[in-house]
Amino acid sequence: TGASVASALTTRTATLTLRTLGAEQPQPVQSRLSTWANLSSLIIGGALLQMGYVFQTSGLAFATLVVVTLSMVCCWTLVLTTRCFEKAANLVPENEREGHTVDWPLIGQAAFGFSGKLSVAAVFFVDTVTTILYMQVLCGSCLALLFPSVGEATLLCAAGVASILMLAVPEHYLSCVSSLGLFAAVVFIASVVASGACLGHQNGNAVDFRFVDFAGGAIAVPIVAIGMSAQSGVGTIYSRMSNKEHFASVNFWAFATAATVYVIIGSVGYLVYGRHVQVNLLDNVSFDAEGRPLLGLQWLQKLAAATFAAKLQVAQPLLIEPLACMLEASTLQICKACSAKQDKMESGEPQVGPNAGVADDGDMDIVRIPVDRLYHFALRCVCVAATSTLAVLCKDKVVALAELAGSVACLSLVVIFPVLFYLKLFRQSLPLHMQALLVAVGLLSLIVQAFGVWHAVQGFLGPRAR
Repeated sequence: TGASVASALTTRTATLTLRTLGAEQPQPVQSRLSTWANLSSLIIGGALLQMGYVFQTSGLAFATLVVVTLSMVCCWTLVLTTRCFEKAANLVPENEREGHTVDWPLIGQAAFGFSGKLSVAAVFFVDTVTTILYMQVLCGSCLALLFPSVGEATLLCAAGVASILMLAVPEHYLSCVSSLGLFAAVVFIASVVASGACLGHQNGNAVDFRFVDFAGGAIAVPIVAIGMSAQSGVGTIYSRMSNKEHFASVNFWAFATAATVYVIIGSVGYLVYGRHVQVNLLDNVSFDAEGRPLLGLQWLQKLAAATFAAKLQVAQPLLIEPLACMLEASTLQICKACSAKQDKMESGEPQVGPNAGVADDGDMDIVRIPVDRLYHFALRCVCVAATSTLAVLCKDKVVALAELAGSVACLSLVVIFPVLFYLKLFRQSLPLHMQALLVAVGLLSLIVQAFGVWHAVQGFLGPRAR
């Protein structure tokens, strides 16, 4: 989602550079308006395409309740996350950060040591992989609207090739994904509203409308959690804000904007198309409730599909990069551990192997480990090929994929981790009723997460398609 895209804006070079907080490069200062725009763009992402389906499966009232409730909870936990950033920076000395800046891994380390950092890294890995798959499948469905005569599997493979070619594009050009995302959202909203306005009194599906369907919560909660996920990218946005004391109010208005957009799109899509609403609402644009094309509006669907496909495609290299960096970092840690073991066994002999020439001086701010350019590029190609293959296999299971991504990764990042880490880091200063509230929210989220994972597994194994 948008959150993973924002957290993926890392520098691609032929060296793996680990920096301590003291060696960070100065970052541009952003105003409250810029912070609001970036945070809003971060939240409003691919889940927008599925809001009509969320409202159709859960009912108008219950889906609205889920969107509003999760937006309030995520808004609250995002503030808790920023407080954890400040606390972790004070608790973990710079020489113990192992190159991590003040972000989620450092919070995990401050709260639970190595196990906390490892848990955060594992969830981030799952979040990155599932987000890539989710966005690739959505991109494939958008491309299928543009090229209906080409098979979706072929389009996904072509999109994978395009992602490999885009790996050579400098990241400051790819960073336009935020503005492109807002433009795509505006075009999509306009197309849905225009299609609904052209239908007018032709819509005869009012008898099919449902206001509450609790069974649809297993689908609604994970998809909305994906839509409201901003925790993985908030570190960059928060660090660049000039007046951090205003972050809470900016954060509130960003989530209020996202919730309003999601409710409008979901309710309009469901009111217009009723039980005929598709998983990807783009499939309904420029058609009536019975699937008949609206005269003169076919270009609207093409435009909306093209802008969203471009948004999702441009985001792919930004998502592949952190996945490859995780694998490189893991390889680096294994090499360092093996080298340290070898040094102990061969005491007094010069160090050889992948870490030869790496300085161990704890006072150094920057440690550079040479990475072969061919290996660097080949690893990213392998990541693209692997995720594209999985996307082809999951192309007819986008709902189950969204449930899995939302339940396993997004709920952990937007609710469970912030609540758990905040409780651990601030427990001594929290009143008893606040501790009880945090425990209750965490336990409820774990129950919802378990149910969502079970429902997602049933979707993958069963005949339920998108």
